[in-house]
Order: sequence, then structure tokens, then C-alpha cells
Amino acid sequence: MTAFRALVISEDDASREILSGLLQLNGFRVQLVADGKAALECATTSVPDIILHDLLIADMPCPELARQLRVACKSNHLPLVAFDRSIFRATPPHDLASLSGFTEVILCPEDPDHLAARVQSILQSSQSTNQPIKVGSQREQAAEPFAIDQQSSAFEEHRFRSYVEHIDAIVWEAVLVPEEETLRFTFINHQAVGKLGFPLSSWMTESDFFVTHAPVEDREFMRVLWGGLGKEPADRAFEHRLIADDGRVVEFRTQVKVVKDPVSVSVRVCGLMLDITEHKQIGASLLHSQKMEAIGRFAGGIAHDFNNMLAVILTYSGFVADQMRDNPGVLEDVKEIRLAAERAASLTKQLLTVSRKEITQAGVLYLNSVINESEQLLRRSIGPNIDLQVSLASDLWPVMGDHSKIQQVLLGLVMNSSDAMPEGGKLSIETRNLQLDDFQAELYPGCVSGRYACVIVSDTGCGMCDHVKAHAFEPF
Repeated sequence: MTAFRALVISEDDASREILSGLLQLNGFRVQLVADGKAALECATTSVPDIILHDLLIADMPCPELARQLRVACKSNHLPLVAFDRSIFRATPPHDLASLSGFTEVILCPEDPDHLAARVQSILQSSQSTNQPIKVGSQREQAAEPFAIDQQSSAFEEHRFRSYVEHIDAIVWEAVLVPEEETLRFTFINHQAVGKLGFPLSSWMTESDFFVTHAPVEDREFMRVLWGGLGKEPADRAFEHRLIADDGRVVEFRTQVKVVKDPVSVSVRVCGLMLDITEHKQIGASLLHSQKMEAIGRFAGGIAHDFNNMLAVILTYSGFVADQMRDNPGVLEDVKEIRLAAERAASLTKQLLTVSRKEITQAGVLYLNSVINESEQLLRRSIGPNIDLQVSLASDLWPVMGDHSKIQQVLLGLVMNSSDAMPEGGKLSIETRNLQLDDFQAELYPGCVSGRYACVIVSDTGCGMCDHVKAHAFEPF
């Protein structure tokens, strides 16, 4: 039995591959082309038994391509089947087939078995009769100029609606009734589902969609905004926030076009909503970086002068300590002065690091040693009602890092824990080795698989709110 020949025309790689596989499974020999010009060349060289054509092909209007394919194949009863992969379908498939000049239009995606059965049925119908297949219903191909105009108009409308569906923005149209100060949507593209997660039925049935799904603190603004549009219709652009179905807060910049009906009291409103959430986040991050840079420059200036004064204190305290070796009581006081000056010097070093005037010196570090050296300072930094417990792994792997920065991070975590336990509690510092594979590394942002030395700081406090978390690793 000779296999039927099928010609598939589509600009979309995925559509071509899916249809090719489906047809080959059903015994067809398949040729794949990407545009109308290539299809005409193939049809002239080797006449197919059936042609499947993507309705969204842009290089040639459907009615013209259908006519030229029948001429190229020298057959007025060759089955031409268009498949429609657009999301929005304003024109019924039956009427679309009539207007486009094709035998039938199949809406995709469709169940593969059903689609294959329909293609087989169309082909068998064409094989069982020598009569030309009537396009659509009772309407045969017409030659009148008005019919061509109607076909072109329908094709352009279909193409326009496809563009509206695929643009990366929410496009909508609504009617605003001034007395009610509410929007009633008459059209919304499917991007709304992807951006916010709500089904289109929610947009269509909820009269106060923008108000209902705005954060509580924004609702009055949205209510006043739409009420103002009804009283003074005018084009405008504004930024606002909506809460998505999964709880995310999404920020939009919306451009509104208002059309006042001179006869009716209603106002037609067209809107284009761009998702600017990521843009806002990048802007906030940049502003934060600029703020921290300004703080760093200010702190660096102070730290430089203060460091000079500390050098004098440390030098003279050393002189006094040498002279007071025979007076243990005074010597102990001088040692405390010197210890306080050294802690202050460490603090100024951190300030200089933040201001980028101190060069970071990375080297091989033993975290256990850093913690042991800092333990006395840490105990003095927390309240007397907090129990500090240190548990260090004896076989902890060495790491590459900067000694002062590790101390700074450790001190910051301990101080956060202390603030979370105003009534007292338990504070633990633990070290251990950690071996991460590729899967485990994905659980830790910024990590790759490998060996890590891990420092764990935990407490029995109240935890950190989102605001505190955002500033947890900022200096001071």
C-alpha cells in the first residue's frame, strides 16, 4: 500500500515536529517547509495528497496561498487543511475556513488521535469523489472582488488578534459607568492569566477587579483613580500594584486610553499593563548600593582620623604597662585600657573595609581559631542572661577568607541573636564539615558542589522579621 504524502507548512519549529511525528505514526510520508514560497516549490515538484498549513504564516495571505497551491498542484479538489495555534479565536473555525479558502480549519492544540482521525477523514473524503471539495460549507471559491476583500479583512483581523495575545503585556478593554465608578471588562488577553494567575472569568465577572486585588493600602487610590476617569475622561499612565493568585505582589505600569461615547453615559477604556516588578527591584537594589556607598565614604573619613588617635592610645598604654610591672593592680587596669583600644582599632578596621580604604587580605583560615579568638569579645557583647555555648568540630577543614571579615560576620550574627532575646536565652555557635553534591548545592544560593566548612549560629529568640533579614549582613 502506497503511503499518502503530506506537506506541512509552519514557521513554528515545534508545530512542524509535532505534526510530522503524528502523521508519520499514521503512515504518512511528510515534507516540512517554513513558509508559503517553499510550499509552492515543493507542491510543484511533488504533488502531495494533503496539505496542512499554519494559519499564522506571515509571508502570504491565506486566501492567496490556497489559490496558488491549488494551481501549483493542478487540482481543485486537493484537501487544504489549516491549523490554528493562536490562543484567541474570535471567528468560528467553520467561517474561518470559508474566508481563508481552505477545506477545513483545525484548532490546535487538539487531542493527537482526534486530529489524526480528522486528517484521515478529510483525505478519504477527497479520494472517494472526483468533485471539487467545497470550501467551508456551501460556499465555493468566489471570484468577486468583495469576497476577496472580506477574506483579507478576516485574515488581518485574525493576525491582529494573534499579536495582541502574544505581546508580553496585559491588554484589556472595559466599560466604565460613571455612576457606579466600576470597570466591566469586555476583553482581556490570556497574558493576564500568566502574569497574575486568575482565570479570565474572574476579570469578566468582578466589577472591582483592580480594587479587590490591590494591596489593602492601595485600594482607596485605585477607587479614586477609576472614579476620576469616569468624571474627567482623559488618557493617562500610572503605576500600581496587584496581588497575584499565589500571593506575589506584582507591580505594573498601565497606559490607559479613554474613549467617551457622546450618546451613552458609559466610557470605553482600553489599557496596556506592563509588568515592571523586576525593573523596580533592580532600581531598589541600585538605590541601596548607592546609600551604602555614601555611608562607607562617611565612615571611612571618621575611621581614618579615629585610627590615628587609637595608635597614640595603644603606644602610650604600652609605655605605661612597661613602667607598672611592679604594680599588678595598675597593670591590670592598663591591660583593660589596651584591650579596649584594640577592640576599637578592630572596629575602625571594619569601617575602613566598608569604605574600601582597607585592602581585604584573604588567606588560609581555621574557623575554629577565629571563633576561639573572638569568644571573649562575643561574651562581653551579649547580656549576662544569655548562655553562650560553643561546639567546634575537631577535624574542621581550613578555608580561604579574610580574618577580620569573618569576625565581623560572626559578631553581627551574635548581636542579632542577642537583640532577639531581650529576656535571655541560649545562643549556640557550632562548626562542622559539609560535603555538597550538585543537587544539595542548589539548596544554597551561590554555592557549587564541593567541600565546605560550616558555621552555625542559632538561638532561642523570637527570630527576625523580613525587615531585619534584609539588613542582617550589612555592616553595623
